[in-house]
Amino acid sequence: MEEIQKIEIEQEFNELMKRFGNVFANESGFRNARNYIKGLLSSAERKNGWQLSEKLGESTPYKIQQFIYRGEYKSSEMRDELRSYVGENLGESEGVMVVDDTGFIKQGKKSCGVQRQYTGTLGGRPPHSYTNHRVIRKSRGLPQIS
Repeated sequence: MEEIQKIEIEQEFNELMKRFGNVFANESGFRNARNYIKGLLSSAERKNGWQLSEKLGESTPYKIQQFIYRGEYKSSEMRDELRSYVGENLGESEGVMVVDDTGFIKQGKKSCGVQRQYTGTLGGRPPHSYTNHRVIRKSRGLPQIS
């Protein structure tokens, strides 16, 4: 990726995060949320507390774990702000958002969040995970935003 493109992505990320500043109980919560999202978007191979923290330069995963476990934020305000952002950047007057809950078979030995439960799409009770995909249906195609 070109350096200019990286700078533009970083600027857009910063602008998006500014919009969420008022939904957190305090500055510390906002910083931890920002770091958590940066970690999820990073090239870390596994997206768990230890590896995200390591990627962010932290010596322990405690800040991220505590944010996930105890972080205080106004979820309805966050949802509304995210909806506005998506509408401004991906929306169009004829667009529709489609939500799809999908089950998929567990692959490998490193998957987390996997349990045995019935799934009609897979038939029976294999080990599987569920994902939730969101797609904006536009007249020019289907960009996935899951």
